[in-house]
Amino acid sequence: MSLQARLSRDDPRLYSANRDVAHNFHFVTMSVAGFLEKRRWPALAAYAAEHNVTDEQLGRGMQAFIRFVAGAVDKPEETMDDVMTRCGWLEQPEAVQVIIMAALGVILTGVYFHGAREATIEGEGPCSDVRELVRSGEECMDIMRRPRLLRPLYRGLRWLRRLWRAFRTAS
Repeated sequence: MSLQARLSRDDPRLYSANRDVAHNFHFVTMSVAGFLEKRRWPALAAYAAEHNVTDEQLGRGMQAFIRFVAGAVDKPEETMDDVMTRCGWLEQPEAVQVIIMAALGVILTGVYFHGAREATIEGEGPCSDVRELVRSGEECMDIMRRPRLLRPLYRGLRWLRRLWRAFRTAS
C-alpha cells in the first residue's frame, strides 16, 4: 500500500502518485468507446472488417472490459486472471480484444505523454519509478496471450500454488 492523500476535505477520492491513472478510468473508457464508435483509426476499422467484428461485439467487449476494471475492487482476494474470467473479458473474441486494446493504447498514450510532462518538476516525476506498473502490464499481457483451451489449466495450477502456500504458512 502506498501513501494516499485527499486533495481537499470535500473530495472523497484518494490520490496516490503510484496509481493515479485509476482516476482517469471514466474519461479513458468514454474516449475509447467514442474512438471505436467513430472509427477514428482506419487501420482498426479495416481490421474489424477483415475479422467480421460487429459494433455489437465491440459493445459487449467494452462492457466486459469495464466490468473487469470496475470488478478489480469487488473481491480483493481475486487475481487479475480471476477478475478477467469472472467479468467475461477473456471470453471476448480475440479480434475484439485486440481492437479495444489498440484503441485504449492510443488514448492512454496521449494521456500519459501529457500527464508525464505536467507532473514532472526538475526531472522528478511519474516516470522516475514505474516498475510495479510495468509488472502489472506484463501480467495482463501474459494472461491475455494464453491459449483459450489452456486457461482452465492455468487457473488450476494457480489454485494449487495458493493451496501449497496456505499449507506452508500453516505449518
